[in-house]
Amino acid sequence: MNVERGSAQRQETPTLNGSLRRTIHAALFKGDRYFVADCLEIPVVTQGLTVDETLSNLREAVALHMEDEDLEEVGLIRNPTISVTEDIAMMDGAHKVKLVKVGDFKGICIPEALLKEYGWSDSLVMQETESGILLMSAEYLAWRKKRDAEKLGWEETARQMEAAGNYWEDDDWSYVEEYLANNPN
Repeated sequence: MNVERGSAQRQETPTLNGSLRRTIHAALFKGDRYFVADCLEIPVVTQGLTVDETLSNLREAVALHMEDEDLEEVGLIRNPTISVTEDIAMMDGAHKVKLVKVGDFKGICIPEALLKEYGWSDSLVMQETESGILLMSAEYLAWRKKRDAEKLGWEETARQMEAAGNYWEDDDWSYVEEYLANNPN
């Protein structure tokens, strides 16, 4: 089986005759001690000390998994290509979690060490943001809402400063001028 290393953007799996896939996709990321390769369409996960060792192990693990499979039955052509995406975010301190089926839902498994590190117990609050999903404790969310409610905007800050007789013009800005003179770039 060929192993291709690709970009971080996953493309739609090509098909033959409208039904058989040519490609098995896998994500490659850096774990604590090892590189890990995790197939997306089949239940194969492997690891290695180097990227090359991990890719070699992935090729072998996929071959062993497919050895007794009827490839057409699982929707694959004979000798499919393994397309590996290097998951850069996983290599920069992010944590990978698995989706698991829980009744009619899917849940995520969070490593015990992370739960302890953040003081999370049995439930979390999930918030959708522009860049993804944010998980936090209910206590943190309550604190954040209180903090945001107490924050003053620029206009209110300026009104309070004026009422207290504190004007920006009265501040000594000479240290800024000195810094700018000594640091032209």
